[in-house]
Amino acid sequence: RLRDEDDELSKMIEDICSVEEESDSEKRRKEVKKVTEKKSVVKQQSLECSKRCYQVYLGGSKSLFGLATISSQRACNQLRCTTCDFRVSYYDDYEWHQRSNYIFFRNNMPDFEKIRVNLIRNIGTRAYACQCSWRSVAEIVPVDNYTDLKWVCGRHLKV
Repeated sequence: RLRDEDDELSKMIEDICSVEEESDSEKRRKEVKKVTEKKSVVKQQSLECSKRCYQVYLGGSKSLFGLATISSQRACNQLRCTTCDFRVSYYDDYEWHQRSNYIFFRNNMPDFEKIRVNLIRNIGTRAYACQCSWRSVAEIVPVDNYTDLKWVCGRHLKV
């Protein structure tokens, strides 16, 4: 009789444990779903809270940075390259030495200590570069003027 009760008790415990395991895995699934939904909402909100430049401009170090609109020409400080998928770095009051080349940027960007050997001090100029392209600019100019550059605005947060 004790043995039957032990067997019955063991079966009950197994049933409870298997139900708990199912409920734990169900809880995990629900948690993952909530986190995924939350990430999706946050991503959507961040897209809604950001804007792209009306036209993308590059500019010298005296040019204002920020979101370019129809009425204001500003040098975009959120540039991204669609070719190498890197953020475009910029250096005020510098220009690129003419010996700069693709391999140099591919190997050294964005480490300033490594690239400074190809930067020349020039007040009013701004040196831009990603890992595949580079440009020195003194005046504000649309990036479309340089057909070889595949730089786009990577979005500015609304303020």
